[in-house]
Amino acid sequence: MFHDIVEHSVIFIFLLPIEGRWKVTTRTNALPSAGTQAQVTITVYGTKGNSGPVTLGHGDGGNFQPGQVDDFSVSIRGYKSEAIQYIYISL
Repeated sequence: MFHDIVEHSVIFIFLLPIEGRWKVTTRTNALPSAGTQAQVTITVYGTKGNSGPVTLGHGDGGNFQPGQVDDFSVSIRGYKSEAIQYIYISL
């Protein structure tokens, strides 16, 4: 599990490798001021460098709302779970 503080929100990230892709689960804090309508990207850093920005989605599409859990399937090539050191979340 990884987490990052984004403004007043704490967004938790869970990664699970599934058949060549990664299942990314985000949980946005339930505070009324939490959530975003911005594009959310992650960058995975590890022993093999970094993945570059991977777009998860936009809050205006119903994702990243207060108290909400969202699931995404993304391609992050070259990474196995033991090779990940940290994840950067950006808006």
